[in-house]
Amino acid sequence: MVVGAIIARRTREDTTASVVTGSVQALPRHPTVWAPIVVAMTFTVLFNWGILEQFSMTQGEFLSHRRAAEIMLHEDRSPYDLGRPVWQRINVPPSTFVLFWGPWTLLSPQIGLVVHFFAHYAAFLAAAVLLLRSNVPGLRPLEVGLVLLFIISLFVPWRESIWLGQPNGFILLLVVLGLR
Repeated sequence: MVVGAIIARRTREDTTASVVTGSVQALPRHPTVWAPIVVAMTFTVLFNWGILEQFSMTQGEFLSHRRAAEIMLHEDRSPYDLGRPVWQRINVPPSTFVLFWGPWTLLSPQIGLVVHFFAHYAAFLAAAVLLLRSNVPGLRPLEVGLVLLFIISLFVPWRESIWLGQPNGFILLLVVLGLR
């Protein structure tokens, strides 16, 4: 979108300059044709990489942490398996299981995955909007939207957190709200 706007502005300036100087150079009369192309490409990346790919992943950490909370709350045993390699162990403290992952046990794993996905998405977006509004005064809604499109489409840590089913979006939102 930004590239399309820059191209459109430069083309208008070049057209005005050529009219003033009497140049015979033929420039496109409708430079805004690039803006819809850039917008379409942005939304394609957003949908495929930022939403569809993330939603179709298994969110393994969500499932394992939800199961660990279920074990702690309903089976009265430890979810920690020290016989597994470190990178496969659950390394979350018990209070986190009870406070954050416990409520997810009220939903079935399939419904929990869908609700967690959209809630996590919303938490990240809300945190980003709050950060932008508090740290960049005078930002217009269109500019906030462009930044959010960039974050959703291309910012890998955000996408990876959703893909893995981590609670990072919720943590970020709570930190941002706490700092207000």
